[in-house]
Amino acid sequence: MALRTSVATVLAVALVALAGCSGPLAGDAATPTEPSSSTATETSTATRTSADATTSTPTATDTPTATRTPVQSPTDGAGSGVGESERVVVNNGTLSVNATTVYRRVERLLGADAPAPTVEVTERPAVNLSGGSVRSERRALGFRAGPGSIGECGDIYPANAGADEVRVTVGDRSPREVELVLVHEFVHVLQYNDSDYDELSNQTDYTLGHALGEGAAVYAAQTYGERYGASYDGKTPVELRRCLYERVGDADREWIGQYYFGARYYQQRVDSPADFSTVYRSPPRTTEQLIHGLEPGAEPPATLSVAVESSGDWRAERREQKGELALRTWLRVGLDGERVDTAASGWGNDTFVRFERNGTDSVAWAIRTDSAADANELEAAVTDLATVLRDRNATTVRQVRASDRTLVVFAGQKTFVSNATASGTDGDVTLTVP
Repeated sequence: MALRTSVATVLAVALVALAGCSGPLAGDAATPTEPSSSTATETSTATRTSADATTSTPTATDTPTATRTPVQSPTDGAGSGVGESERVVVNNGTLSVNATTVYRRVERLLGADAPAPTVEVTERPAVNLSGGSVRSERRALGFRAGPGSIGECGDIYPANAGADEVRVTVGDRSPREVELVLVHEFVHVLQYNDSDYDELSNQTDYTLGHALGEGAAVYAAQTYGERYGASYDGKTPVELRRCLYERVGDADREWIGQYYFGARYYQQRVDSPADFSTVYRSPPRTTEQLIHGLEPGAEPPATLSVAVESSGDWRAERREQKGELALRTWLRVGLDGERVDTAASGWGNDTFVRFERNGTDSVAWAIRTDSAADANELEAAVTDLATVLRDRNATTVRQVRASDRTLVVFAGQKTFVSNATASGTDGDVTLTVP
């Protein structure tokens, strides 16, 4: 199977294969490179062959396939136009639905066409979201490994797609669930063969790239389900991702949130899957825009400059912007969803700095909010979260209000947290570490 050297390949990383439509998730499409995150992202070694399920790090030497320009004239029949692709060949087993009918419907839904892929029926075990290792900077923030309580959301089986092949494990899925899994993966096939989708190659942020690639597939499956009466045991594709996002363990919530908030973004920004190109060509630039359905130019990050002064052994290893989704994910480690929504919605910008000493990580997270009132909300939430984490003996957290609109969170080793300080203005902060 040939993979395109496009967003899907260049931006992909090792992610565990969650059945994007089947269970809650699925392959992986547009995704920039991210340092592995949690169980799902840290322990997976599967080779990425998909736009929405099992993924891993491909190389730039993947042989690209020819780009196809979407055809915009849906017709019926069996030819070469939209909804007229040749028969989908199913190998190594049978499916409870007609894959050819589903593929042609998806083509019409997106107003795009590509050569019909083959479908490989596989026998793979259900994905285990039990929570593996959590990388050290997340442990410093109090993230824990664990499965959460996702049992009521449904079983998760692997599914993935490339430019010309889909691989799916049926497991105990119903025919309608299998249908939605195929829809999700067929969307990724069309993404691989869509020149407009390549516009996302300008998206260098892993979280946004992954959210936009997977969110499109979830939203298309949502539209398909509404049109043809398919669901996941009564849950729509978006409802399923929300169920997982709210109930999964700490380590995987941000990754699963990319599917959920990505789908919601399309719900807010386009009228139908045929309009995906408007987002592909002009994607959001921050997860704040993604979460709130904002245009790419709306609510640009506020000015924030962070300097580090260190006279000891703690070395600043990496600094980056985390974004509102990461902030929400951290607050959810110990607070309920409504409280998190209130505290995180005032995000204006942030700079996250990881410090290392003798193999141990501690962190400083400077967060600028849109207003002093927003900073007050966030400060109160962090105070309560710090108490929860202390009671769990998970980590030490302390915050410093650097200005009216900016606060700095220190987390990790107790001596680091106790002795680090921050000062400055709303947009100019200095961190002093022990």
